[in-house]
Amino acid sequence: MKLYYWIWVLFFIRCTPDDSGPGRDLTGVRYEPVPYELKLPEYLEPPTWTEEHPLTKSGVILGRALFYDSRLSSNSTKSCATCHRPKEGFSGGKGGGRMTLSLINVGYDHDNYGWDGRWPTIESAIDNMIQESTYLQGEWSEIIPLFQEDTLYPILFRKAYGISNTTQIDKEHCINAIAQFLQILIARNSKYDRVVAGNTFFSPIEQDGADMFFDANPLLPDAECAHCHIPPSFTIRSFANNGIDSVNRYSDFKDAGRGAVTHLALDTGRFKIPTLRNIAERKQFMHDGRFIQLSDVISFYNSGGHRFENYSNYLHPLHLSEYQQKAVLSFLYTLTDTTLRVNPDIAPPF
Repeated sequence: MKLYYWIWVLFFIRCTPDDSGPGRDLTGVRYEPVPYELKLPEYLEPPTWTEEHPLTKSGVILGRALFYDSRLSSNSTKSCATCHRPKEGFSGGKGGGRMTLSLINVGYDHDNYGWDGRWPTIESAIDNMIQESTYLQGEWSEIIPLFQEDTLYPILFRKAYGISNTTQIDKEHCINAIAQFLQILIARNSKYDRVVAGNTFFSPIEQDGADMFFDANPLLPDAECAHCHIPPSFTIRSFANNGIDSVNRYSDFKDAGRGAVTHLALDTGRFKIPTLRNIAERKQFMHDGRFIQLSDVISFYNSGGHRFENYSNYLHPLHLSEYQQKAVLSFLYTLTDTTLRVNPDIAPPF
C-alpha cells in the first residue's frame, strides 16, 4: 500500500488533551517497522548508505514529512523543498551565490557532499544545511520542542524509531529520517532507462546524441561528456574546474570552491560534478546558475571554455555542428524521469 495512504491516515489521528504536550507516553502506538522496498532495475544497486541504515516505510514517511516542513527553518518560511524543488529536478534554489545541487541519486554519493565537498557524510550535510545561515538557519533547540509537542509527529517518530516518550525525539532521529527519504530519490524510469532495459529505442537524433555523449560512433565527434558523467547516476562524484571562469591566477576565482575546503591551490575553482539526471527540468545551470538554457551549457562546452593550469584535460573546442549540439541536447532530455516528482511516496504530503 502506498505511503501517501498511511501518512494521511496518520494525519487524521487526534490525541486527547490529556495526552498532548511534552513527556507524552507513546507506547500505545504500535511499533512494527516494515522494510521499504526500492524496486530498482537490475542495473541499479541500492544506495550504499542503506547497508548500515536500512530503510523502513515509517522512516521514509517521517523523512518525507520533515523534508517538506517549514518548521525546520528559523522563521518557519522555508523547508528543504524550498530550494530542492521536485519540479526542478530537486534543485532550483540559490544560496550564498551558488545554485542548489540536485538531490536525485544523492544516495549513491559516498562522501564530500555539497558543491565544495565540505560535508563528509549525508548526516553532516543535512545537519549543517538546516543550521547554517545560508540555508534554513534552524536551531535544533527550537525545532525539537515543536515536534515533541505536535499532535502527529510523535506518532511518526514512534512508528519510525520505537521511542516510548516524546522526550526521546531528537535531532539524530530527524536527520536519519530525512536521510532515509533522500535515499528513495532515485531516477529509474527515464527514456534512457527504458532503452537500457530494452523496452524502447532512441529516436535517430537521440541516438546520435548518445553516440557523441559516449563516443560510441567513430563517424561522429566525441562530445567528451562521459568522462565526468558516467551512468547510471551520470556523475563521477568528483570535483573539476570546467573552465567556466577566465582567470590568470588562483586568487582571481570569485569562489574558491573545493580549494576553500582543502586549502590546496590546485583545488581552487573546482566544484562537484553534478548528476545529469533530470537536468532538463532545471531552470539554471552551473554552480552559480549563470546559464538559463541547457543549450547554453552545450554551447559553452562546445567552445572549450577558459584554459587555466587546473583546467580539466577533457575540455577543448569540440567543433560540434548546430545539429550535433541539438543531438546531444536531445539525449540529455532522455535522462528525465518524469514519474519521480509525482511518485506518491515522494510528492508533498501536506
